[in-house]
Amino acid sequence: MKFEKGKSGNPAGKPVGTVSKDTRRFKEALNNMLEYAADDMVSWLEQIEEPKQRIDILKDFAEYIYPKLARTESQTLDKDGKPTDPISKIVIEHVDVKK
Repeated sequence: MKFEKGKSGNPAGKPVGTVSKDTRRFKEALNNMLEYAADDMVSWLEQIEEPKQRIDILKDFAEYIYPKLARTESQTLDKDGKPTDPISKIVIEHVDVKK
């Protein structure tokens, strides 16, 4: 049996965007660990002499707390709501304001 494109085989299934139990449990465990170790983390980071290493560690931890945002493309629509062609030419013109 084939399904129609864009239609679920189980329309009463889990809603789109719902976090799985395992993912939720992992995030809770990570948050608990970070909360427990937060006071010590500052002193641990101070022991790292290379500033770039400190920033890399903070950046790596941040991804688990604040996920990366997806990139989006901006698109201009015409009056009928259809996408227009991307900008293909930019003209820079010098204007003399001392007249």
